[in-house]
Amino acid sequence: MHHACTNQSVSTRGPWISEHPRIAKISLTGSVSSGKKVMVSAASTLKRLTLELGGNDAAVILDDVDPKTIAPSANSFLDCYAT
Repeated sequence: MHHACTNQSVSTRGPWISEHPRIAKISLTGSVSSGKKVMVSAASTLKRLTLELGGNDAAVILDDVDPKTIAPSANSFLDCYAT
């Protein structure tokens, strides 16, 4: 299962993902504060975590997209995936 959520939905979906007993691993690219929240929430079920925190905003922009068009919205998403 993969799940992606925006900043607007992460406050409600993030805890659901990190506490769900059938989700075994979480991979998060985001802020240090978000990583800490995921780590605390996931500890109760001993999930495996992959966290890429801080630094530059991660985004994959494919070659068929105009970077100038997508750049303003590229910073508005926080990607979180549960596998």
